[in-house]
Amino acid sequence: MGMGIVNCKEALNYSLRGFFKDIHSVMDMGDMDLSVPYDVLEPLVTQAGFKLDSRFDECKNFPGRPRVPLSAFWNLLGIKSADRMDIVASERPDPRDQEAVYIKNLNEPLDDKSMWGKYDLVTDFGNNEHPFNIVEAYRTMHRLTKPSGYMWIIQEVYGGNGFYNLDKPFFENLAAVNQYEIFNAAYRLDKAFNVQYDIPCDKDLLSLIDFGKVDKVGITYIFRRTNSKDFKLPYQGYGATVPGNSRDTYYQSNISVHDQSFLWRNFIPHSIDSLSGPLMLRILIQRFKKKLPLIGKFFK
Repeated sequence: MGMGIVNCKEALNYSLRGFFKDIHSVMDMGDMDLSVPYDVLEPLVTQAGFKLDSRFDECKNFPGRPRVPLSAFWNLLGIKSADRMDIVASERPDPRDQEAVYIKNLNEPLDDKSMWGKYDLVTDFGNNEHPFNIVEAYRTMHRLTKPSGYMWIIQEVYGGNGFYNLDKPFFENLAAVNQYEIFNAAYRLDKAFNVQYDIPCDKDLLSLIDFGKVDKVGITYIFRRTNSKDFKLPYQGYGATVPGNSRDTYYQSNISVHDQSFLWRNFIPHSIDSLSGPLMLRILIQRFKKKLPLIGKFFK
């Protein structure tokens, strides 16, 4: 598990655009390493204005091991505190790898409240599909993140190696009920290790792909947590499964630009009583379209 070439390029680009200027602490879900060959990494880092130190020499072993812990890359970007959470102890003999490794079974709740709201950035680069209790893994991720912090997630839609493949409805509903702002959302197409493409997170675009010509299809989201409320469980199409939350709650997307650089969107909840006529009509049409296949089966 680790950060590949595309993620590395993204992180360097985000750094140049100021995304990490207020991020001082990172928690990686899983024992993550930097999965990038040295001859690819070195020019990318140099072009971004950084310089590799001797910790990165182990990238020359790739795809073999040992590899460079991802904490070294976060340190390179100026993030001093870079920790990891995994079910087994890490084997990192290099004393310069200063991160704390928290041993945690992600099937179980994070009850240690001293860890809640501790990190500016929490990542899931292909880890949270391995605990069978995936809901608890994402609850833990939420709890680790500061109320104004970020969650960067990369999962598989097709061709993964965990218990689950995750797709757009999972993440969109998660964002809606927990009031996450969405900074980035994309499908990721893998043809080979170093041949990857991002496309907008749109099912119509994905349906045009010849799956015989791609190895994997991934999905990536970056969320920003906006409040100090604990994790809420979505019920697809109806909002959060908490007492007092109406079955007739709808979410409308809202788009804005922050800092003249980043495009954000979030979901604005509406009760049935607050909906305008055009919006209510649109919702009714969408529901009718979903029912059409069932109506056709009934009259056969």
